[in-house]
Amino acid sequence: EALSTALLKMEKWYDTKIELQNTALTNLSVTGTFTEKSVEDLLKVLQLGGAQFKYKKIDQRIIIY
Repeated sequence: EALSTALLKMEKWYDTKIELQNTALTNLSVTGTFTEKSVEDLLKVLQLGGAQFKYKKIDQRIIIY
């Protein structure tokens, strides 16, 4: 599924707002079954899988750029 769709699911799972500022990543295809305990761990897995992005956490919000 598209990264933008996966991020919507992640927002619900981790009860946090995720803002995708890097629009080049919107349709990036991601697949898999994830069991990471934190949203930061999951984002790190996506980066290790080849997704080229950086992120920062501000309070209960994550910005992907």
